Formats: sequence, C-alpha cells, structure tokens
Amino acid sequence: MAYGSLCAGLGFGNTSTTLGHALSYVFSNEGISHGHALAFTTTVAHRFNDSVFYNRYKNLVRKLNFEEINLKQNLEDAVKLVLIDKRHLDNNPKRISKSEIIKLLSIICSGKSFDD
Repeated sequence: MAYGSLCAGLGFGNTSTTLGHALSYVFSNEGISHGHALAFTTTVAHRFNDSVFYNRYKNLVRKLNFEEINLKQNLEDAVKLVLIDKRHLDNNPKRISKSEIIKLLSIICSGKSFDD
C-alpha cells in the first residue's frame, strides 16, 4: 500500500493535476473528504475536457456508489475560489471560463454528475 501511494505521488508530482482538483477544493474546504469530492469533480472534468477516459471513469465512480455532495456556500463565492487556483487550471487541456465553472459546480450540486 505504501509503495502504491509512493508511485501515485511520484506520478502526480511529475504530471500535476488539472480541473478536477481545482473544483474539488471548494468541497473539501467544507469538510467533504478529498477523494469523495474528486469522484464527482473529476467526472465532470473528464466530460468537460472531452477525455477518452470519461466513460471508463464515470462507470468506475458509479460502482463505488458515493453519496452525493453539495456546497454550503453560494456558487459565486465558490467560483472565485476555483478561479484563484491557477496552478491546476493552467495545466488543464482546455481553457475554462467563469460561467463554465458555475455550470460544472451546478451539475455536481444537482446530483447530475453522471448524466450525459
């Protein structure tokens, strides 16, 4: 387990992370575990980025049956926090606008992360 964690850390350290992580922090900051938040935020990020792995990832996360997540703060405040995270957003394969971030957060909060 420790070796697997080390390998994952080395992989992330060398490639960085993108939109899914930028979106996840607003949920994690409200007490939702990081991995739980990432299940939903990475799913919508894969779809937004037109990832070839979207269906594969979506099906895996569905099987894990995570409880839906929601934000306590309003979307305007949440999107401001996401937009500050240039480290992850600049690494994303597609540029994203404020309105697109609001749309993705709305999808997550409405429980439609897995709807196509």
